[in-house]
Amino acid sequence: MNKRVRGKILKKRINIRVEHCSPSLCQAEFHARRKANDAARAALKAAGKKPAPGQFKRQEVGPRAACIVSGKSLQTITAIPYDIVKEGLKV
Repeated sequence: MNKRVRGKILKKRINIRVEHCSPSLCQAEFHARRKANDAARAALKAAGKKPAPGQFKRQEVGPRAACIVSGKSLQTITAIPYDIVKEGLKV
């Protein structure tokens, strides 16, 4: 395992059991998207059409829709004044 320490990459050893290892799923979405894009490109090529510019790029996820929270009441909380003389704290 490689670990970056102050600009250097050091080789480290870790001791773990095989039962605790699992394959990484970090590229699963990428592979699925690439497979779908290749199929769409093949369909366009078979139809004799060219893809639109940016057709196969990921689209940004926009902001979520607004919602109104109802059924909750607001409660104002104020701080309790602290007085050293009344508390009897000796300095």
